[in-house]
Amino acid sequence: MRKIMAMALCLSLLWLPGMASAQVVTLDDNVTLVPQGGARSWTGKVVVEDPDEETIWEGVISFSDSTVIDDDGDEHYFSFPTALGALDEASKAGGFTYEVEDTVHGLWVDSIAGYENWGSSGWMYKVDDEMPAVSADEFELVDGIDSEVKWYWASM
Repeated sequence: MRKIMAMALCLSLLWLPGMASAQVVTLDDNVTLVPQGGARSWTGKVVVEDPDEETIWEGVISFSDSTVIDDDGDEHYFSFPTALGALDEASKAGGFTYEVEDTVHGLWVDSIAGYENWGSSGWMYKVDDEMPAVSADEFELVDGIDSEVKWYWASM
């Protein structure tokens, strides 16, 4: 922890061209600078599986921002790569549809490729096999750290 704080202090005293500010992300004692305020992009694998665990689409995408349209026709612009943006890009590449609802908890995925949420079953996502504690529109993907977004059907 002391090492990370010292590095963050040193970096805050330096002027880094192209990086007006930066977020320090740590992973297993490695320090990665994530530029803030500039265009960030993400390249990674996206997998979408149906309720029978059959692959709807799988591939590698690259994107930096996205505009998602909810079920009321309202546009939601994200200036950084999100897990929901990854689904949006995958749908364009794979030719499948998805629908989202704007809720108090964020944008909620209602259906993918015609499979609609029902009862206590519906769409979930993981990033690198981990279930984030935020909605997909709030999860910012970091290039070089997050390598895969998986959308899958969960039954409870």
